Amino acid sequence: MGLASIASHKLGGILSVESIFKASIKIGQHRAKYRAKHQVPEALRILQEEEEGAAARKEGGIYL
Repeated sequence: MGLASIASHKLGGILSVESIFKASIKIGQHRAKYRAKHQVPEALRILQEEEEGAAARKEGGIYL
């Protein structure tokens, strides 16, 4: 009962909170679909270097 009264409340006398909420859900679903479709492939992601390997190279005087 409480959420229904909030949803039916009009902002500025024009827009209901329910219509804003539904539009927000649609925008979120559209963005999620777009991001899933245009995701960077795993092969192109930047690989992080291990700290242990970097320290071993510096001790031996070899810098790559």
